[in-house]
Amino acid sequence: MPHYMKSFDGRFLGAWDAEGGDLVLTIQRLGIEALDRRNGQTENCPVLFFGETKKGLVLNKTNAKCIASMFGDDTDGWTGKTIRVYRAQVEMAGSQVWALRVRLEVAAPPAAKKGRK
Repeated sequence: MPHYMKSFDGRFLGAWDAEGGDLVLTIQRLGIEALDRRNGQTENCPVLFFGETKKGLVLNKTNAKCIASMFGDDTDGWTGKTIRVYRAQVEMAGSQVWALRVRLEVAAPPAAKKGRK
């Protein structure tokens, strides 16, 4: 049974989108989106967009630092890079919640070539 949040037409990825396993995504661009916060204020937040989905990934500092450690601080250099997005339990405001985290997508090693006999 799918997670109830998948019933809503969200613009952004959530932990429920990775319930079935990790998402392997290729970065197309980094944008800034105005997001409504729970306190009624609007905040401009960095959002990654990918070739494989219409949904963006709102970057928190943890994920942004992780991507920067993989591909460098210049966000223009992130375009075309592939990341793996997975769900993990994290502590937020004293509670354990599901969140999305990122790690480097490591390409499979090339298949061994069979030698001539």
